[in-house]
Amino acid sequence: MKRQGLWASTHGGRSGTTTVEVALLLPLLFTLLFGIVEIGFFVKNAAAVRYTAREAVRRAVTGATPSEIVAAARNAAPALKPGDLRVVVQKRSWDEDANAWGTWQTLGEADGVNDAARGEQIRVQVSYTHKLLMGRMFANVLAGGNTSIPVTGTASMMRE
Repeated sequence: MKRQGLWASTHGGRSGTTTVEVALLLPLLFTLLFGIVEIGFFVKNAAAVRYTAREAVRRAVTGATPSEIVAAARNAAPALKPGDLRVVVQKRSWDEDANAWGTWQTLGEADGVNDAARGEQIRVQVSYTHKLLMGRMFANVLAGGNTSIPVTGTASMMRE
C-alpha cells in the first residue's frame, strides 16, 4: 500500500531510524550525565577537605589541644563521613644554627593548650577517602580501577 499525503513526505520510509539513533546515543548521554555528577561530588568533597584543614589550623594556632583540633576538623565537615576522615597535627620550629625550619613533630598538649611555642609553625593534614557513587562504572577512568579516591588537604600557620 502506497503512503500518501503528509506522512509520506515527512518520513519517507525512515520510521525506524530515529529509534536506532536514540538507542545508540542514550547510553552515551547517561554516561556523560552520571560522569558530571560523579566529578561534581568529588570536587565538593575535595573542597570540604581543604576547608576542614584551614579551619582546624585556625583553631590550632590559638592554642587548642590536639583533641580539640581534631574535633574542630570533624565539625567543619559535616557532609564527610567521619570514619573516612583522618587528621594529623604537627609542629616545627625554626633552627637558628641551620638557618632553616626543623623537622615536623607530632603536636602535644601541656597545661590545657597545645605545646607549640609562639612563632612555631603548626600544620594540619586532613585526608579523606572519597568513594565513587557509581562504583565500578567510572573506576577505571577516574581512579585507576579503584572504587575510591584519596583526597588530601594541608594548611599551616604560625602559632600566635
